[in-house]
Amino acid sequence: IPLGGGLSSSAALEGATALTLTAFMALDLAPKHVALLCQKAAQDFVGAQVGVMAQFISLFGQPNEALFLD
Repeated sequence: IPLGGGLSSSAALEGATALTLTAFMALDLAPKHVALLCQKAAQDFVGAQVGVMAQFISLFGQPNEALFLD
């Protein structure tokens, strides 16, 4: 994650790990579901009461694009 990239490094690491595991286990999970699972892991395992914005931008972000979350 580049400094000043505007991303949470823990969310990016969660997303990368989740995508790697789902590919390794040949699971067909939608990226939205992966983001929600990452949020749940941060809340339940780590104990951090986080929102889902960082996970969504880590999984759905595109260069020079904005991401609308509602």
